[in-house]
Amino acid sequence: MKTFLIILFLVICISFWAFLYPNAKITLKATSIKKTSYFIYRKLQIWGNNRIQERRIAKSLVEYDQLFSYAPNYDLEKAFSKTKAFNHKGKKLIIIPTRTQALSKLAKEQLDNLSLPMLNEYYPNVHWNLAELKKFPYINYFLVIVTEK
Repeated sequence: MKTFLIILFLVICISFWAFLYPNAKITLKATSIKKTSYFIYRKLQIWGNNRIQERRIAKSLVEYDQLFSYAPNYDLEKAFSKTKAFNHKGKKLIIIPTRTQALSKLAKEQLDNLSLPMLNEYYPNVHWNLAELKKFPYINYFLVIVTEK
């Protein structure tokens, strides 16, 4: 959806530019086209890799939770299934929306004790910090964030 919106925005901008400046000459160089296409290809490759890995991580976190807990915790499984992976300022970032503080502490404990080796398996050349809790101000909504060192 985001990709579609970006392409739509670019088409609208180009059509406005063509409407406002109909007699302007366009000079395209092969190097600029190659650099732009490589940049777009690289961003799509990173985005696709993050989507694939976040589904694997979410599935593994749910399986680890079921494997190592005596009573099944459905809220924690639901939070782990909503895991998102991003690249932020050149570093990988994994975010788990947990909503409550008690669930956040339980998820942080699970991540610190059991799941960091699993993250090292999915991202072999990445070293991870311990999980940290983040609370949104003015509302009771918590996130568990795992960042690359």
